[in-house]
Amino acid sequence: MKDIDLQLVKRLRQRRRFLGPSQQEIGAACGLRFQQIQKYESAANRLSAAMILRLAQVLGVEVPYFYAGLQIDD
Repeated sequence: MKDIDLQLVKRLRQRRRFLGPSQQEIGAACGLRFQQIQKYESAANRLSAAMILRLAQVLGVEVPYFYAGLQIDD
């Protein structure tokens, strides 16, 4: 996976843990099974733009939250 993908899943995991809901609760709020959230958090599956938007809504953040601190190499 690329750095950006790892950044996205890291921020997802951090925010979920900060708020306290389980992977199952986040999955249910997104219309997914907990296994899918688990795969996102372990970087086994990549996050789509649509899922980033949905997760941002569920986690109470704006989409840029997931990209905060990301270093882009030219």
